Amino acid sequence: MFCIKCGRKIENDSCVCVNKKDIKQIDIYLVLSLLMFIPLIINYIVLKSSLTQFDELNYMFYGNLSLVITLSVLVGLNAIFKTKHLVLFFNCHQRVNRSFVIFKKPYILCARCTGILVGVYFSLIITYIGLPIILYFIFGIPLVIDGLLQSKTNYVSNNLKRFFSGLLFSLTLVAFYSLFNYYLQYLIFNIIN
Repeated sequence: MFCIKCGRKIENDSCVCVNKKDIKQIDIYLVLSLLMFIPLIINYIVLKSSLTQFDELNYMFYGNLSLVITLSVLVGLNAIFKTKHLVLFFNCHQRVNRSFVIFKKPYILCARCTGILVGVYFSLIITYIGLPIILYFIFGIPLVIDGLLQSKTNYVSNNLKRFFSGLLFSLTLVAFYSLFNYYLQYLIFNIIN
């Protein structure tokens, strides 16, 4: 028997894909709390352990580092306990025909979300070196074009294009996440001081 939603083979009367009935409020709160508190903890440690001032921090790098730690926790939870938090983070559709097959099983994320996941790890190098902020947003354009063409026309993308557009989009995700956390922490820093 196969899942109607994602196409995976159903084992033990359940599928590994996320259905709306499987999502609990506690799962959403866990993902959101990881996304909010890990950057605060990292920046607190950095500020306490160095002479760096708040305004001098490389927020793209530390935002990316906190995103890497958050995703590593979610990947670990998925690998050890088979939780669905990683899929919930990406809001992935998990369709088998759009996923890579690893060890004869489709990966839990689609090719595009897999590209974003891998790209977040590789973008640590880029954010450490630094790029003009506009480039981070330009790298998101291929994903938008590929996704819009696929949804609005007869164009059908393939998994390799999906993966590489997701890989490039990871820099845009890092930029949005880092800027959001920068302004959140700036606000908290000014409230405390």
